[in-house]
Amino acid sequence: MNLAIPIRTLGLFATGVAFLGLEITTSPMALIGRYSEFLRPLAELWNQVGATIGITIFIVLGIVGSRHGFRQTFAMFTVCISTVGVVAQLLKHMIGRARPGSLSGATHFFGPFAWFNVDRAVRVDSMPSGHTAAAFAMAVALSWRWPNLGYLWYTLAIGVGVSRVITNAHFPSDVIFGAVVGFATSTIVLSLFKSLPPSARQTCNS
Repeated sequence: MNLAIPIRTLGLFATGVAFLGLEITTSPMALIGRYSEFLRPLAELWNQVGATIGITIFIVLGIVGSRHGFRQTFAMFTVCISTVGVVAQLLKHMIGRARPGSLSGATHFFGPFAWFNVDRAVRVDSMPSGHTAAAFAMAVALSWRWPNLGYLWYTLAIGVGVSRVITNAHFPSDVIFGAVVGFATSTIVLSLFKSLPPSARQTCNS
């Protein structure tokens, strides 16, 4: 077993807990907003670019997969993104954390099924960040197929996470826990795939 993977996951999780503690005891979003206003247009652009890159890769893999032996990569890409998306949405609605822009940047947790008893104007789906979770799921899947470009994939994923904080869409801990969800869930999916018999794995390319 590669011990680096659980160590990285635990390290990310511990970092998220540390940031969450700061968010509960202080008001970091006000400070972040004060010094990052000039970066907001760039962050919004990065959000769009990141989404465009992800969609483009998905479409290209789907179109050329059957012709160039990437069908297995397309299948893993789809499974990783889909699984992470479901896990992230379940966690969002179980945790019920208000978005930083909803309640003046203060930290509020409303718990499971909060959307039934909270003002509809208050968004309670902040933790974890779904965009960041999806970005890290993509990074894991693409690094599995093209490991030499791993630093590029993870740099893009980190950029998505940072942009979500700068645009006031998420608290820093939301982004970090989103990275944990994306990284851990996709790694588990890939591990399960690798544990399949070679004949079962080859069916993805047939």
